[in-house]
Amino acid sequence: MEQKIWSFSVVWRAFDSRTKERRLWTLKKKCSWGRGPNLKIFLPHNREQKHPDYTIKGNWMCKKCTIFFGENKVAEVVRDVSLKNVLISKSIFHVLVQPGVDIAFIFSIVVIMDKLYVHNCKNGGSGGP
Repeated sequence: MEQKIWSFSVVWRAFDSRTKERRLWTLKKKCSWGRGPNLKIFLPHNREQKHPDYTIKGNWMCKKCTIFFGENKVAEVVRDVSLKNVLISKSIFHVLVQPGVDIAFIFSIVVIMDKLYVHNCKNGGSGGP
């Protein structure tokens, strides 16, 4: 995976581990300054990137996000709200993936969201998608 930072957006691209020429997907995050989430994922066949293949809605810092393929919910990130976990860390959460959805793809998105929001938040970022 590689990260590219442009003026008001962040772009992550995932490649096949066997060859850097085969792009698997692109994630784009535009700065939204208080507006709703603005994370979009594009698959390689979507060359014009006018409409995303996947979107992410919710709040990553609260660990309550949903990943959609078009209008269909394919995965959900939910914070583990047991008393022990609430007191210890906000980093304990569950990822619920719908049957038939590529789990490795979903977890690669979750890892990048954690990098974008948790680590950026520690360095002065906003923390929300």
